[in-house]
Amino acid sequence: AGPQISQMQEFQGGRVTSRISVEWAMSIRPTRVGEFEIPPISLEVDGKTVRAPAQAMSLRVIQDLEGATHCFIESMDVPTRVFEGEPFDLDLRFGTDLAAGEVDLYLPWWPSHRGVLEVKTGNPRGTYRFPVNDRHEASVTELDPAQRNGVPFRVFQLARRYLATRPGTLEFNAATFQFSEVIRRSTVFATGRYKRYHAQSEPFQIEVLPVPEEGRPLDWTGAVGELTTQRRVDRRDVDEGGTISLTVSWFGRGNTEFF
Repeated sequence: AGPQISQMQEFQGGRVTSRISVEWAMSIRPTRVGEFEIPPISLEVDGKTVRAPAQAMSLRVIQDLEGATHCFIESMDVPTRVFEGEPFDLDLRFGTDLAAGEVDLYLPWWPSHRGVLEVKTGNPRGTYRFPVNDRHEASVTELDPAQRNGVPFRVFQLARRYLATRPGTLEFNAATFQFSEVIRRSTVFATGRYKRYHAQSEPFQIEVLPVPEEGRPLDWTGAVGELTTQRRVDRRDVDEGGTISLTVSWFGRGNTEFF
């Protein structure tokens, strides 16, 4: 995020000194357990290279065992293979057995993913707005409670439909669900306290195949998917000079918005 620019002037000894500060903020979120090194950031200022910090930072990432007990996030029925131009559904479900708190989602591929287009399906009823990646929002739906290890969990669903635009492999890195349990709410006299729990989903891949040339109709206009065509008329008998209404419909799971 940024840049944020601030400027200050000082008058001292008959001289005017100007100070300009340019600030960027970068959010780094680990996606797996391990030892990591975050290198310095290099900037070129007036032809000189400035590095900050002087030494690389080390980061040790461990698993939140308690978070895995109280929270979960998982993808449901993800296809492993689709054709170019074929829509597919992304069904992400997450939840917790904790009561009061704040929800945050961290999705490495949100809000846009190279190689796909989002297909608008309309917002489901009863949606919530949850923050994603600290600067976006997503509409999610609360599902019926579910039992996990004998404990009732509130369950939410983030459902999106995408259309694959080119052959290749689509990478979806691990998603993180963070639940911040309220220990003490903020007041005018004291800052609130929270205990944060984290759960991660498994990363997955989707292979996108080109539409086969063999067997393709000469008048094919780009329809891909499981589609049904239906035609109907409003009457079977008509007087000479009368009119009929002919309706042709295409429906099903396919790229009906594009062919």
